[in-house]
Amino acid sequence: MSTKRTINFRYVWKEYAKENGNKETLLSEYCLLVLSPVGVKICVGECVRIPTYSMYPTLLPGDIAWCEKMTYGPLLPERISELPILNLLCFFPRIQQLDKQLTWKSVRLAGIRTPKRLDVVVFDAPGSQMTLT
Repeated sequence: MSTKRTINFRYVWKEYAKENGNKETLLSEYCLLVLSPVGVKICVGECVRIPTYSMYPTLLPGDIAWCEKMTYGPLLPERISELPILNLLCFFPRIQQLDKQLTWKSVRLAGIRTPKRLDVVVFDAPGSQMTLT
């Protein structure tokens, strides 16, 4: 005979808030937890999959490489749909319409140095832009 256990999340939340601070502090911790991957993807770097044999034999199709963005300067997103995690808001029709209408300027932050010989540069092909329609 198995017993089914349920978790009362309100109780857990209240007990955690009593032990570790108030609810505003917890909310700010969760926001930091959710938004820190966004900052990493936009400003620090991201993993990309190698699509072609253009770097053969060093990199093969299907290999995964880390692309660091701080050296040449990160490119800030132009729309909400380009922001990781926050792009989920575009599933709401009203926000999706606003996202299509409003476009921020394309801004590149200052980098540490300029490209040098033998640097590997990663770019998005013009036909590969994925947008929500």
